[in-house]
This record gives sequence, C-alpha cells and structure tokens, in this order.
Amino acid sequence: MFELRIRLAFDKPTIIIKDDQTDYSFDTAPIEHLTYPKDLNYSKILKFQIALKGKLLGASERFRKDPNASTFLKAFGQFQVANLETKEVSIDQFILDEIKELRSEVAAIHRSQQQPLFSPSVTFSQQRTNDPDMLALWKGMVKAREEEMANELRHMKPVGFL
Repeated sequence: MFELRIRLAFDKPTIIIKDDQTDYSFDTAPIEHLTYPKDLNYSKILKFQIALKGKLLGASERFRKDPNASTFLKAFGQFQVANLETKEVSIDQFILDEIKELRSEVAAIHRSQQQPLFSPSVTFSQQRTNDPDMLALWKGMVKAREEEMANELRHMKPVGFL
C-alpha cells in the first residue's frame, strides 16, 4: 500500500487490481479498481486480461498525448506548492532586532506587573518588581548590556550564515 500511496501522491499512472473476494481498502475505495476472480477461473481470467489490457493501453495513450495528464490528484482541484520566502540579514541587523525584541518583552513584563492578575493584594515579588529603584537598576543593566553588545558588534568581522 505504501508504493500505491507514493504513486498517487506523485500523480503517476496507476491501475489498482484486487481479487473479487477482498474488501476495498477504506482510503483507496473511491478510486477505480480492476477486479479478477480469486478462484482464477480460466474464462473469467481471460476476460480480466482483456479488461487489463484495455486499461493499460488507455492509460498509456492518454499520457502519450498529454504528459501532464492527471490520474488522481487533479480530480480534487488545483494544487500549488507553497513558496517559502527567505531573507538574508547581516549579523548586526539580526542582533539589533533581537535586542529590540528583548526590550519589548521587558516592557511587556513591566506593564503586566503594574496590575495584579489574581487579587488586589500586593505580593512580596510584586513589591520588589514595582520598586522604582529596582526597575531603574534593571533598566540600567539592560541599557549597559545593549551598549556592550553594540560595542562588540563594531569590532566584529562579518560572518556568513549557512
């Protein structure tokens, strides 16, 4: 069944053959199957061979006339492969963008600490976070680290990404 699914996924010409005693597989039941007699009765097998020959010749002729003919997938509509966009940025721009993102996250944390989430009572950790001196210290540390990173960037040589 794996090979059948691969052929269908790549929209390759496919003829599914099954005996007349075996049930249809739930996932391939909507696709036309060519059945042969399980008891291999000679006269019935001859009829099956004629039907199989007709299917093979029909599929071969259709794909000879139109190499893009669809056997299965296009019956469900048009499909277009997604295009993934890539963008190359310098290491300087990447680090600066990351610093901006960190800064916005720190600001969001600061805003969320301004209002208690669950109760009006102020917890010890909220008192520490809402302390203006503590906030000034944190902001100073972030600014100092940003300056350090910017200084390091000035002295770095460009490096390519893989």
